[in-house]
Amino acid sequence: MRTRAGLTMMVVGLLLQANVRAAEGGTVEGTGEAQVRGGDIVTARKEATADALKRCIEKVVGIQIESNFSSEQREVVKDNQDQFFSAVRDSLTQKAEGFVDSYDVTKEEQKGDVLRVTVRAKIFESKVKAKAQELADMIAKAGHPKLMLVIQEVYIDTAGHKRVAKESSVAAYLEKELLDRGFELRGGRAAKNVADDSIATYDRWLDDAGGAAKMARDQGADILVAGRVEITDKGKIEDTGGLDALKGQTKIEIASVIRGLNATSGEVFSTKPVHMPSMGTDEERALMRALKGRGNNVIKQTFDQLLEDLKRSLMKTAEEGQSYLVALKGVTSFRKLGAPFLDAVKGLNGVSSAKQQSFESGVLTLDVAFKGSASELQQLIFSALERADGFKNLDIDGVSGKQLTFKL
Repeated sequence: MRTRAGLTMMVVGLLLQANVRAAEGGTVEGTGEAQVRGGDIVTARKEATADALKRCIEKVVGIQIESNFSSEQREVVKDNQDQFFSAVRDSLTQKAEGFVDSYDVTKEEQKGDVLRVTVRAKIFESKVKAKAQELADMIAKAGHPKLMLVIQEVYIDTAGHKRVAKESSVAAYLEKELLDRGFELRGGRAAKNVADDSIATYDRWLDDAGGAAKMARDQGADILVAGRVEITDKGKIEDTGGLDALKGQTKIEIASVIRGLNATSGEVFSTKPVHMPSMGTDEERALMRALKGRGNNVIKQTFDQLLEDLKRSLMKTAEEGQSYLVALKGVTSFRKLGAPFLDAVKGLNGVSSAKQQSFESGVLTLDVAFKGSASELQQLIFSALERADGFKNLDIDGVSGKQLTFKL
Protein backbone atom coordinates (compact mmCIF):
# COMPACT_ATOMS: atom_id res chain seq x y z
CA MET A 1 0.00 0.00 0.00
CA ARG A 2 1.33 3.39 -0.91
CA THR A 3 2.22 5.74 1.89
CA ARG A 4 -0.30 8.55 2.33
CA ALA A 5 1.13 12.04 2.12
CA GLY A 6 -0.26 15.35 3.18
CA LEU A 7 -1.72 14.81 6.68
CA THR A 8 -4.05 17.68 7.24
CA MET A 9 -2.18 19.72 9.77
CA MET A 10 1.32 20.38 8.81
CA VAL A 11 3.71 22.82 7.14
CA VAL A 12 4.44 22.25 3.46
CA GLY A 13 7.78 23.01 1.91
CA LEU A 14 10.58 21.85 4.22
CA LEU A 15 12.53 20.45 1.33
CA LEU A 16 12.20 23.66 -0.66
CA GLN A 17 14.27 25.76 1.74
CA ALA A 18 16.83 27.08 -0.70
CA ASN A 19 19.16 28.64 1.84
CA VAL A 20 19.68 25.66 4.13
CA ARG A 21 23.38 24.82 4.37
CA ALA A 22 25.15 22.62 6.91
CA ALA A 23 28.81 22.44 7.79
CA GLU A 24 30.64 19.14 8.23
CA GLY A 25 29.94 17.16 11.38
CA GLY A 26 26.33 18.30 11.74
CA THR A 27 27.26 21.86 12.72
CA VAL A 28 24.66 24.44 11.71
CA GLU A 29 23.82 28.05 12.48
CA GLY A 30 20.45 29.41 13.52
CA THR A 31 18.97 32.67 14.79
CA GLY A 32 16.14 32.93 17.29
CA GLU A 33 14.09 35.76 18.79
CA ALA A 34 12.26 36.44 22.03
CA GLN A 35 10.44 39.36 23.59
CA VAL A 36 11.97 41.03 26.65
CA ARG A 37 9.18 41.35 29.20
CA GLY A 38 9.55 43.59 32.22
CA GLY A 39 13.26 43.98 31.59
CA ASP A 40 13.89 40.24 32.18
CA ILE A 41 16.81 39.81 29.78
CA VAL A 42 17.81 36.44 31.29
CA THR A 43 14.51 34.76 30.42
CA ALA A 44 14.47 36.41 27.00
CA ARG A 45 17.98 35.13 26.28
CA LYS A 46 16.98 31.61 27.26
CA GLU A 47 13.87 31.73 25.03
CA ALA A 48 15.77 33.21 22.08
CA THR A 49 18.51 30.58 22.42
CA ALA A 50 15.93 27.80 22.47
CA ASP A 51 14.32 29.30 19.36
CA ALA A 52 17.72 29.45 17.62
CA LEU A 53 18.43 25.80 18.47
CA LYS A 54 15.01 24.90 17.09
CA ARG A 55 16.05 26.53 13.80
CA CYS A 56 19.21 24.43 13.80
CA ILE A 57 17.19 21.26 14.32
CA GLU A 58 14.91 22.27 11.43
CA LYS A 59 17.88 22.57 9.11
CA VAL A 60 19.25 19.18 10.06
CA VAL A 61 15.83 17.59 9.57
CA GLY A 62 15.68 19.01 6.06
CA ILE A 63 19.19 17.87 5.18
CA GLN A 64 18.68 14.36 6.53
CA ILE A 65 15.35 13.92 4.76
CA GLU A 66 16.82 15.14 1.48
CA SER A 67 19.83 12.85 1.78
CA ASN A 68 18.53 9.63 3.29
CA PHE A 69 14.76 9.25 3.01
CA SER A 70 12.91 7.48 0.22
CA SER A 71 10.73 9.61 -2.07
CA GLU A 72 7.57 8.53 -0.21
CA GLN A 73 9.11 9.25 3.19
CA ARG A 74 10.23 12.67 1.96
CA GLU A 75 6.68 13.52 0.87
CA VAL A 76 5.18 12.49 4.19
CA VAL A 77 7.66 14.40 6.35
CA LYS A 78 7.68 17.37 3.97
CA ASP A 79 3.97 17.81 4.53
CA ASN A 80 4.22 17.03 8.23
CA GLN A 81 7.39 18.68 9.47
CA ASP A 82 5.53 20.61 12.14
CA GLN A 83 4.55 17.31 13.76
CA PHE A 84 8.24 16.70 14.34
CA PHE A 85 8.99 20.26 15.46
CA SER A 86 6.13 20.13 17.95
CA ALA A 87 7.44 16.87 19.40
CA VAL A 88 10.87 18.28 20.26
CA ARG A 89 10.20 22.01 20.65
CA ASP A 90 10.13 22.06 24.44
CA SER A 91 13.28 19.99 24.90
CA LEU A 92 15.70 21.27 22.27
CA THR A 93 18.10 22.78 24.80
CA GLN A 94 18.27 19.60 26.89
CA LYS A 95 21.35 17.65 25.83
CA ALA A 96 19.91 14.56 27.52
CA GLU A 97 17.30 14.48 24.76
CA GLY A 98 20.09 13.59 22.36
CA PHE A 99 19.58 16.23 19.68
CA VAL A 100 22.02 18.99 20.69
CA ASP A 101 25.61 17.90 21.26
CA SER A 102 26.98 21.39 21.95
CA TYR A 103 26.48 24.99 20.89
CA ASP A 104 28.03 28.45 21.10
CA VAL A 105 26.31 31.83 21.02
CA THR A 106 27.98 33.77 18.22
CA LYS A 107 25.88 36.93 18.24
CA GLU A 108 23.38 38.71 20.46
CA GLU A 109 21.57 41.96 19.77
CA GLN A 110 18.54 43.76 21.14
CA LYS A 111 16.26 46.07 19.17
CA GLY A 112 13.51 47.59 21.25
CA ASP A 113 11.90 44.80 23.27
CA VAL A 114 13.10 42.03 20.93
CA LEU A 115 16.27 40.06 21.68
CA ARG A 116 17.91 38.19 18.80
CA VAL A 117 20.43 35.39 19.44
CA THR A 118 22.50 33.51 16.85
CA VAL A 119 24.03 30.14 17.74
CA ARG A 120 26.31 27.66 16.08
CA ALA A 121 25.30 24.18 17.18
CA LYS A 122 26.49 20.64 16.66
CA ILE A 123 23.50 18.34 16.22
CA PHE A 124 23.33 14.56 16.47
CA GLU A 125 22.12 14.02 12.92
CA SER A 126 21.43 10.29 13.22
CA LYS A 127 19.11 10.77 16.19
CA VAL A 128 17.29 13.61 14.48
CA LYS A 129 16.84 11.42 11.42
CA ALA A 130 15.57 8.50 13.51
CA LYS A 131 13.03 10.70 15.29
CA ALA A 132 11.81 12.23 12.04
CA GLN A 133 11.46 8.81 10.41
CA GLU A 134 9.61 7.42 13.41
CA LEU A 135 7.07 10.22 13.20
CA ALA A 136 6.83 9.92 9.42
CA ASP A 137 5.89 6.26 9.80
CA MET A 138 3.37 7.14 12.52
CA ILE A 139 1.75 9.81 10.35
CA ALA A 140 1.45 7.43 7.42
CA LYS A 141 -0.37 4.90 9.61
CA ALA A 142 -2.66 7.51 11.14
CA GLY A 143 -4.49 8.20 7.90
CA HIS A 144 -5.54 11.53 6.49
CA PRO A 145 -7.85 13.29 8.96
CA LYS A 146 -9.79 16.37 7.88
CA LEU A 147 -10.74 19.19 10.24
CA MET A 148 -13.74 21.38 10.93
CA LEU A 149 -13.11 24.66 12.76
CA VAL A 150 -15.98 26.25 14.74
CA ILE A 151 -14.99 29.25 16.89
CA GLN A 152 -17.47 31.71 18.38
CA GLU A 153 -16.06 35.16 19.16
CA VAL A 154 -17.81 37.34 21.75
CA TYR A 155 -17.02 41.00 22.44
CA ILE A 156 -17.81 42.46 25.87
CA ASP A 157 -17.88 46.26 26.15
CA THR A 158 -16.98 48.31 29.23
CA ALA A 159 -20.61 48.16 30.41
CA GLY A 160 -20.63 44.35 30.26
CA HIS A 161 -22.82 44.03 27.17
CA LYS A 162 -22.02 41.04 24.98
CA ARG A 163 -22.01 40.90 21.18
CA VAL A 164 -21.38 37.86 18.97
CA ALA A 165 -19.12 38.64 16.03
CA LYS A 166 -20.33 37.65 12.57
CA GLU A 167 -16.74 36.91 11.58
CA SER A 168 -14.19 35.63 14.12
CA SER A 169 -10.71 37.16 13.94
CA VAL A 170 -9.28 34.31 16.02
CA ALA A 171 -10.89 31.72 13.73
CA ALA A 172 -9.46 33.51 10.69
CA TYR A 173 -5.93 33.44 12.10
CA LEU A 174 -6.24 29.81 13.21
CA GLU A 175 -7.57 28.88 9.78
CA LYS A 176 -4.60 30.56 8.13
CA GLU A 177 -2.18 28.68 10.40
CA LEU A 178 -3.91 25.41 9.54
CA LEU A 179 -3.98 26.06 5.79
CA ASP A 180 -0.34 27.16 5.80
CA ARG A 181 0.54 23.83 7.37
CA GLY A 182 -1.33 21.76 4.82
CA PHE A 183 -4.55 21.19 6.77
CA GLU A 184 -7.66 20.34 4.81
CA LEU A 185 -10.69 22.10 6.32
CA ARG A 186 -14.29 21.07 5.85
CA GLY A 187 -17.72 22.58 6.60
CA GLY A 188 -16.87 26.28 6.54
CA ARG A 189 -20.42 27.44 5.82
CA ALA A 190 -21.96 25.16 8.45
CA ALA A 191 -19.35 26.28 10.99
CA LYS A 192 -20.18 29.96 10.38
CA ASN A 193 -23.90 29.33 10.76
CA VAL A 194 -23.29 27.81 14.19
CA ALA A 195 -20.63 30.24 15.40
CA ASP A 196 -22.47 33.48 14.63
CA ASP A 197 -25.68 32.40 16.38
CA SER A 198 -26.62 33.45 19.91
CA ILE A 199 -24.46 32.55 22.89
CA ALA A 200 -27.16 30.28 24.34
CA THR A 201 -27.69 28.44 21.06
CA TYR A 202 -23.95 27.93 20.61
CA ASP A 203 -23.63 26.65 24.19
CA ARG A 204 -26.33 24.05 23.57
CA TRP A 205 -24.58 22.95 20.38
CA LEU A 206 -21.19 22.75 22.09
CA ASP A 207 -22.54 20.89 25.13
CA ASP A 208 -24.07 18.23 22.87
CA ALA A 209 -20.79 16.50 22.02
CA GLY A 210 -22.55 13.73 20.13
CA GLY A 211 -24.52 16.16 17.98
CA ALA A 212 -21.47 18.34 17.32
CA ALA A 213 -19.44 15.26 16.33
CA LYS A 214 -22.22 14.11 13.98
CA MET A 215 -22.30 17.54 12.35
CA ALA A 216 -18.55 17.34 11.75
CA ARG A 217 -18.87 13.84 10.31
CA ASP A 218 -21.70 14.97 8.03
CA GLN A 219 -19.37 17.68 6.72
CA GLY A 220 -16.68 15.08 5.98
CA ALA A 221 -14.45 16.02 8.94
CA ASP A 222 -12.65 13.58 11.24
CA ILE A 223 -11.54 16.17 13.81
CA LEU A 224 -13.64 19.00 15.26
CA VAL A 225 -11.83 22.02 16.71
CA ALA A 226 -14.36 24.18 18.54
CA GLY A 227 -14.63 26.71 21.34
CA ARG A 228 -15.30 30.30 22.30
CA VAL A 229 -13.13 33.40 22.54
CA GLU A 230 -14.25 36.31 24.74
CA ILE A 231 -12.65 39.73 24.24
CA THR A 232 -13.36 42.17 27.06
CA ASP A 233 -12.77 45.90 26.66
CA LYS A 234 -11.31 47.16 29.95
CA GLY A 235 -11.29 50.77 28.77
CA LYS A 236 -8.57 53.40 28.67
CA ILE A 237 -5.63 53.02 31.05
CA GLU A 238 -5.53 55.84 33.58
CA ASP A 239 -3.41 54.44 36.42
CA THR A 240 -0.14 53.58 34.68
CA GLY A 241 2.01 53.01 37.75
CA GLY A 242 4.46 55.61 36.55
CA LEU A 243 4.66 54.37 32.95
CA ASP A 244 3.36 57.48 31.19
CA ALA A 245 3.66 55.86 27.75
CA LEU A 246 0.71 53.62 28.66
CA LYS A 247 -1.65 56.45 29.57
CA GLY A 248 -4.65 56.53 27.28
CA GLN A 249 -3.94 53.11 25.80
CA THR A 250 -6.86 50.68 25.51
CA LYS A 251 -6.58 47.49 27.52
CA ILE A 252 -8.39 44.29 26.59
CA GLU A 253 -8.49 40.83 28.11
CA ILE A 254 -8.83 37.71 25.99
CA ALA A 255 -10.14 34.47 27.43
CA SER A 256 -10.70 31.37 25.35
CA VAL A 257 -11.21 27.64 25.61
CA ILE A 258 -10.57 25.66 22.43
CA ARG A 259 -10.92 21.89 22.36
CA GLY A 260 -10.24 19.12 19.88
CA LEU A 261 -12.74 16.31 19.42
CA ASN A 262 -12.42 13.07 17.47
CA ALA A 263 -15.62 13.24 15.40
CA THR A 264 -15.74 9.46 14.99
CA SER A 265 -15.15 8.22 18.52
CA GLY A 266 -16.37 11.33 20.35
CA GLU A 267 -13.12 11.45 22.36
CA VAL A 268 -12.03 14.90 23.53
CA PHE A 269 -8.25 14.88 23.06
CA SER A 270 -7.41 18.53 23.69
CA THR A 271 -8.76 21.35 25.86
CA LYS A 272 -6.72 24.53 25.84
CA PRO A 273 -7.74 27.51 28.03
CA VAL A 274 -5.93 30.77 27.26
CA HIS A 275 -6.09 34.05 29.17
CA MET A 276 -3.99 37.10 28.41
CA PRO A 277 -4.20 40.91 28.47
CA SER A 278 -3.18 43.19 25.62
CA MET A 279 -2.88 46.93 25.02
CA GLY A 280 -3.04 49.20 22.00
CA THR A 281 -4.05 52.65 20.85
CA ASP A 282 -7.56 51.26 20.36
CA GLU A 283 -9.40 47.95 20.79
CA GLU A 284 -8.62 46.74 17.27
CA ARG A 285 -4.87 47.32 17.61
CA ALA A 286 -4.84 45.72 21.05
CA LEU A 287 -6.52 42.65 19.55
CA MET A 288 -4.10 42.46 16.62
CA ARG A 289 -1.18 42.65 19.02
CA ALA A 290 -2.62 39.78 21.05
CA LEU A 291 -3.15 37.68 17.93
CA LYS A 292 -0.01 38.49 15.95
CA GLY A 293 2.45 39.89 18.51
CA ARG A 294 5.88 38.42 18.99
CA GLY A 295 6.36 35.66 21.50
CA ASN A 296 3.63 33.68 23.19
CA ASN A 297 0.57 35.30 21.58
CA VAL A 298 -2.96 33.87 21.67
CA ILE A 299 -2.65 32.00 18.37
CA LYS A 300 0.72 30.47 19.32
CA GLN A 301 -0.53 29.37 22.75
CA THR A 302 -3.63 27.78 21.25
CA PHE A 303 -2.02 26.25 18.19
CA ASP A 304 1.09 24.80 19.81
CA GLN A 305 -0.88 22.93 22.45
CA LEU A 306 -3.44 21.73 19.93
CA LEU A 307 -0.69 20.28 17.73
CA GLU A 308 0.98 18.57 20.67
CA ASP A 309 -2.30 17.01 21.78
CA LEU A 310 -3.10 16.01 18.22
CA LYS A 311 0.30 14.31 17.96
CA ARG A 312 -0.55 12.13 20.95
CA SER A 313 -3.95 11.34 19.44
CA LEU A 314 -2.31 10.38 16.14
CA MET A 315 0.18 8.15 17.92
CA LYS A 316 -2.73 6.38 19.56
CA THR A 317 -4.39 6.04 16.16
CA ALA A 318 -1.19 4.65 14.65
CA GLU A 319 -0.92 2.05 17.42
CA GLU A 320 -4.58 1.02 17.69
CA GLY A 321 -5.94 1.88 14.23
CA GLN A 322 -8.17 4.59 12.84
CA SER A 323 -11.56 5.18 14.45
CA TYR A 324 -14.58 4.13 12.38
CA LEU A 325 -18.29 4.20 13.02
CA VAL A 326 -19.87 1.02 11.63
CA ALA A 327 -23.67 0.95 11.56
CA LEU A 328 -25.95 -1.95 10.65
CA LYS A 329 -29.58 -1.21 9.72
CA GLY A 330 -32.46 -3.68 9.79
CA VAL A 331 -31.46 -5.57 12.94
CA THR A 332 -34.68 -7.28 14.02
CA SER A 333 -33.02 -9.14 16.90
CA PHE A 334 -29.87 -8.14 18.72
CA ARG A 335 -29.30 -11.68 19.97
CA LYS A 336 -29.64 -13.28 16.52
CA LEU A 337 -28.14 -10.55 14.34
CA GLY A 338 -26.58 -7.74 16.38
CA ALA A 339 -24.34 -9.84 18.62
CA PRO A 340 -23.04 -12.05 15.75
CA PHE A 341 -22.28 -8.92 13.71
CA LEU A 342 -20.33 -7.42 16.61
CA ASP A 343 -18.40 -10.67 17.16
CA ALA A 344 -17.56 -10.89 13.45
CA VAL A 345 -16.18 -7.34 13.38
CA LYS A 346 -14.14 -7.97 16.55
CA GLY A 347 -12.49 -10.96 14.87
CA LEU A 348 -11.42 -9.17 11.71
CA ASN A 349 -7.71 -8.97 10.94
CA GLY A 350 -6.54 -5.43 11.70
CA VAL A 351 -9.34 -4.61 14.17
CA SER A 352 -7.87 -3.82 17.59
CA SER A 353 -11.21 -3.06 19.23
CA ALA A 354 -14.93 -3.02 18.43
CA LYS A 355 -17.47 -1.71 20.94
CA GLN A 356 -21.21 -1.23 20.82
CA GLN A 357 -22.05 2.46 20.82
CA SER A 358 -25.82 2.19 20.52
CA PHE A 359 -28.71 -0.03 19.44
CA GLU A 360 -31.93 1.80 18.68
CA SER A 361 -34.83 1.37 16.24
CA GLY A 362 -33.17 -1.57 14.56
CA VAL A 363 -29.85 0.20 14.01
CA LEU A 364 -26.70 -1.15 15.68
CA THR A 365 -23.76 1.29 15.81
CA LEU A 366 -20.21 0.21 16.65
CA ASP A 367 -17.00 2.10 17.45
CA VAL A 368 -14.25 0.24 15.59
CA ALA A 369 -10.47 0.78 15.67
CA PHE A 370 -9.01 -0.61 12.45
CA LYS A 371 -5.56 -0.44 10.87
CA GLY A 372 -6.58 0.18 7.30
CA SER A 373 -8.85 2.13 4.98
CA ALA A 374 -12.64 2.28 4.94
CA SER A 375 -12.79 0.24 1.74
CA GLU A 376 -10.59 -2.48 3.28
CA LEU A 377 -12.78 -2.63 6.39
CA GLN A 378 -15.89 -2.83 4.20
CA GLN A 379 -14.52 -5.74 2.18
CA LEU A 380 -13.41 -7.63 5.29
CA ILE A 381 -16.90 -7.35 6.80
CA PHE A 382 -18.48 -8.67 3.60
CA SER A 383 -16.01 -11.57 3.46
CA ALA A 384 -16.57 -12.51 7.10
CA LEU A 385 -20.37 -12.58 6.86
CA GLU A 386 -21.15 -13.64 3.30
CA ARG A 387 -22.05 -17.20 4.37
CA ALA A 388 -23.35 -16.50 7.87
CA ASP A 389 -26.99 -17.15 8.70
CA GLY A 390 -29.08 -14.00 8.46
CA PHE A 391 -26.45 -11.99 6.59
CA LYS A 392 -26.75 -13.29 3.03
CA ASN A 393 -28.51 -10.07 1.96
CA LEU A 394 -25.94 -7.81 3.68
CA ASP A 395 -25.17 -4.76 1.56
CA ILE A 396 -23.54 -1.35 1.94
CA ASP A 397 -25.98 1.51 2.52
CA GLY A 398 -23.49 4.37 2.50
CA VAL A 399 -19.92 5.46 3.23
CA SER A 400 -19.03 8.94 4.49
CA GLY A 401 -15.49 9.54 5.66
CA LYS A 402 -14.90 7.24 8.62
CA GLN A 403 -18.54 6.12 8.81
CA LEU A 404 -19.75 2.92 7.10
CA THR A 405 -23.42 2.00 7.08
CA PHE A 406 -24.59 -1.53 6.17
CA LYS A 407 -28.12 -2.81 5.73
CA LEU A 408 -29.82 -6.20 5.89
